[in-house]
Amino acid sequence: MARGHNKPGVKSHRRGRRRKERAKLPVAPWIVVSTVVTLVLSSLTFGYLWLLTSGCSGDTAEAVVMVPQRLEEPLNEIAQNWSDTEPQVDGRCVGVSIKANSSAEIMAKLSRTWDTRSDGEQPHVWIAESQVWLRMAASSERGSRVIPEYTPLMASTPTVIAMPEPMADALGWKQGQEPVDLEPSWQNLITIASEKTWADYDHPEWGDIKLGLSNPRESTADLHALIGLLDGDSDGQISSDELKDTAKLKESISVDAANTTKLLGDLLGADTEDKALSYVSAFPALERDVFGYNNNQQRPNVPLEAVYPADGTTDADYPIAVLENVEWTDALHQEIGHLFAEYLREEPSQAVLAERAYRDSRQRVGTDVINDAVGLTPQIEAPPRAPADPVSVTNTLGTWQALNRKTNVLVVVDNSEGMGVAEPDGSTRLDIVRNALGNALGMFGGQSTVGVWKFSASWDGGPDYTELASLAEFDDSHKGNVDNALANMYPEGGRGLYDTAVSAYQHMQDNYQEDAKNLILLIAGGGNDDPNGLSLEQATAELRELAGTDRAVNPPTIVAIGYGDDVDDEALGEITRATQGQYFPAKWSDEIDMQLLNALFIAS
Repeated sequence: MARGHNKPGVKSHRRGRRRKERAKLPVAPWIVVSTVVTLVLSSLTFGYLWLLTSGCSGDTAEAVVMVPQRLEEPLNEIAQNWSDTEPQVDGRCVGVSIKANSSAEIMAKLSRTWDTRSDGEQPHVWIAESQVWLRMAASSERGSRVIPEYTPLMASTPTVIAMPEPMADALGWKQGQEPVDLEPSWQNLITIASEKTWADYDHPEWGDIKLGLSNPRESTADLHALIGLLDGDSDGQISSDELKDTAKLKESISVDAANTTKLLGDLLGADTEDKALSYVSAFPALERDVFGYNNNQQRPNVPLEAVYPADGTTDADYPIAVLENVEWTDALHQEIGHLFAEYLREEPSQAVLAERAYRDSRQRVGTDVINDAVGLTPQIEAPPRAPADPVSVTNTLGTWQALNRKTNVLVVVDNSEGMGVAEPDGSTRLDIVRNALGNALGMFGGQSTVGVWKFSASWDGGPDYTELASLAEFDDSHKGNVDNALANMYPEGGRGLYDTAVSAYQHMQDNYQEDAKNLILLIAGGGNDDPNGLSLEQATAELRELAGTDRAVNPPTIVAIGYGDDVDDEALGEITRATQGQYFPAKWSDEIDMQLLNALFIAS
C-alpha cells in the first residue's frame, strides 16, 4: 500500500465514526417509549465509554527525529501539535522526540558504524539541512543502505549572499536596482573583492571589501557557495578557472568563522559598537538566517540584505529521511516516521514554518513575512540549481582543504632535451610546464613550504638532479626564488628518472614535516635513459622499502605527471604506487593545467 495512506490497524490524525441504522419493531407504544428511554440512557453510557477508550493505549512509542539547530524550536511546536491529534499505530500511542545536531555530524556518523558511547542517541528520522548531506551519506557503503530512496522535502530556503544593506545598495545589488558594475554572483563578488575597495564605490570610509566564510564541512550555506564556485557547471569536474576563483576567494577572506551562527553572532556584536560595516562586507548565508538576524530581539542598527545570485541559487531543502536497515529501528518506528513526515508537509505544519520565513518546498514561495522590509525577496527570479552530486561535493571539500592546508612540496621537473620539443604555438614543452607550475604554485599560501629540483642524466658519476630552490616557507621572498628557479631551466641531456625519484623521496624524509602534507611532484617528459643508474626494479624496490619503514603521520608520497607522447606510463605508475601516490598522464599541452591541479589539490 502506498506510503502516506492509512493502513489497517493504523490511526493517523484523521478520524471518523461509522453510523448504524436502527431496525423498526412492531410493539406497543408504551413499550417503545420505555425502550427508547433505556436505549438513550445506555447509548449515553456507551458513548461516554467510547470517548474514554477511543484514545491510544500503552506507553507512548517515540521516534527520535534529528534536525538542524535552527529547526529545533519550530519542530518541537509541530511535534506538540501532532501529539494533540492523538496519532497511533495499531492502537498504541506514538509521538516524536526532536533532537538538534548538525547535518554534517549526522552525515559522518551514518556513513560509519554508530557508536552510542561517543555518538550519542541514534535517530529514527533525519531531517538534513540540504540534499547535499544526504547524498554524501548515501555515497558510502553503509550510508547507501541506511538512507531511503524516497525522501520528501519539508521546506526550502535559498543560499544567498548576505551583505550589510548599505553595501548591497552601493553595489546596486538590492532587488530592483541596476548593478553599478557586475551583476550579483559568487564569481563576480570575488572579482570585486580582489580588485577593488569600497573607495571605488564612493565609500572609502568602509575600507577593503571583506569577505567572510565559515567552515564548508560544517556550514550548508558555505558548502553550497563553494560548490557553485568550484563546480559551476555541475559536471563533477573542477576546471583551472574555477580553482583560480576559489584561490582568489581564499586570499580575499577577512573573516573566518567556525559556522554561520558564530559569524552572525560576531557581526551582531560588532553592530552594537557601530562597527558592522568595518567587520564584514559579504558572506554566504541561508535566507532564513538573514531573516533571523534582522528580526533578532536585539535589532541590529545595520540590517542585512539577502542578495540572490543571478545565475541561480542552491536551496537548503530539508529532506526527510526515515532511516532503514539499522539495528536500532523497526517497523513501528518507521511507521511513526512516515506519519510524522506526512504531517510535516500538511498546512498546519507549513504555517508554523512559514511564520519563521521558510518557503514552500515545491514552489519556493513564502508568506507575507518574506518581504523587502526585512531584506528578503518574495519572488525569486533566478532559477534553483540542482543539488550537487557526491563527486562534486567531495572534490569541492578536498580542494578547499588542500588550498588551506599546510603543504611541504618538492617540485621535480624534467629538463632533458626531450622537453625542448616545440608545441604548435611555438612554446617548448618546458615552457608550458614552467607556466603551468607558476599558476598552480601561486595557489599555495605562506603556510606551505616549496622547493624546486630539475633533473637530467649525469654520466660523469654525479647526481642526476640539481637543487634550484631549497625547501623553504613560501613567503613573498621565496616565491621570487621559485619563480627564478623555474625561469632558469633549459633543456639539456638525457633523463635520470629512477635515481632522481629515489633521491627526492630520501630528501623529503629528511625534511619531513609532521603537521603538513609531504609531497613530491615529479614531472617527466619521457622514461629513463641513464645507463649507469638504477633500474626500474631497483628504484621501486628502494622506494617501497623507504616507504615501508616510514611510520610518520603524513609520510611523503610521489605524485607524477607524464607529459607528451613518449612518456613511460608504466614506469611512472610503478614509481608512484611504490609510495602510495598517483600518476596523471597529460598527452597534450592543454591537459597540463588540469592534471597539475589534480595532483596538487584534488587527489593528494
